[in-house]
Amino acid sequence: MCLEEITTKYLEAMVAHDPSRAPFAPIVKFSQDNVLLNIGDAMWATASGLGKYKHYFADAEHGDAGFIGVVYENGVGTIFILRLKVQNQLITEAEQFVAHDPHGAAAYEASGGPDPRWLAPIPVEKRQSREAIEMAAYMYYEAMEKNDGKGVYAFTNDCSRTEDGVKTTHQPKPQNYGHSDTDVGDFTMLG
Repeated sequence: MCLEEITTKYLEAMVAHDPSRAPFAPIVKFSQDNVLLNIGDAMWATASGLGKYKHYFADAEHGDAGFIGVVYENGVGTIFILRLKVQNQLITEAEQFVAHDPHGAAAYEASGGPDPRWLAPIPVEKRQSREAIEMAAYMYYEAMEKNDGKGVYAFTNDCSRTEDGVKTTHQPKPQNYGHSDTDVGDFTMLG
């Protein structure tokens, strides 16, 4: 069974509220939003459907699988991010994050799917070493923290970036996006 298939079984089991439908190891480390929980808790109790937007990632060499997609919770779209550790075809770790952002979920759904460039195989002669790819991933987070438009942490002009379903580069003018400018209804601040 491939990593994408195992990830799909996990997602379908979660929406069915039935952990027995996923290939879990006898002992599983599970968390949602950095909180250690038991399988069956959190989104496992509230997921109501899978969206159309599904982007799978797989590292067969290390048994890691990832997913970014839309999962509905009580009928409302969320951005769902998942990392699985798989050993001997069994899930030993499941770490998920849920962004309760119906606007972002709708943007992902409207996109029709991941950018095809993500899904196209890279010719062998153009592939970078694992170390170079890991360094680039690390540098991305460093750039988010330290980017001043200069030096090693600068994003290049051909960088294409999407955050919460919204394209944040190559826009005609600065865009207001994210959680801070969406209508979340009335709330009361506690002092």
